[in-house]
Amino acid sequence: MITIEYYKTEMGRVPFKTFLSGIKNPEAKSMVAKSINKMEKGLPGKVASVGDGVKEYKINVGKGYRIYFYNDGQEIIVLLGGSTKGDQDKEIEKAKECLKDYKRQKASARKALK
Repeated sequence: MITIEYYKTEMGRVPFKTFLSGIKNPEAKSMVAKSINKMEKGLPGKVASVGDGVKEYKINVGKGYRIYFYNDGQEIIVLLGGSTKGDQDKEIEKAKECLKDYKRQKASARKALK
């Protein structure tokens, strides 16, 4: 089974959870949750690379939702953010910035352990 993690800023903000809480359509919110469950089981669905290590999981419901994530090895998926089709260009750039910060935080944590 794959472990799902949520990227968290140093200030404690979790962009993916902010995205999820902003979904008003109950069917769409349910489909996003089901999609995460599928990812956890290793069934990624409609996934495409959007550059710089960020991947996009497409969910064809309502406004066309997207989940942005990063595979940190074979066993961990880091959820970076999400959007609707209309917001995707802006949100992809934010996800790329989140990934850079995630990697920086991870490198800092490794250094602190040495």
